[in-house]
Amino acid sequence: MLFEFSTINKHTQIRNYSWWFTNLEFAFDAVSLLTLKGNQIIKIELVDDDQRTQLPPEAFDGRSMSNHLKSLESEWVELLNVSINMP
Repeated sequence: MLFEFSTINKHTQIRNYSWWFTNLEFAFDAVSLLTLKGNQIIKIELVDDDQRTQLPPEAFDGRSMSNHLKSLESEWVELLNVSINMP
């Protein structure tokens, strides 16, 4: 998957990036860490299998997302198991 995004720094310089990732949780955390260095994400898209998904730039605030994503995944798997085991 590819993340295409733009940042603006405290000197109002805009930079454009394209980063390849194989792990979604790692990708979210890596992009989010850029904000800790004084950058603000102004636009971000996830490109996967020729599908483009715009993501909310304000979600990338320097905090880790991987624990939240893993928690959601666990809940999702649990719900799937419950629905499969229902008569």
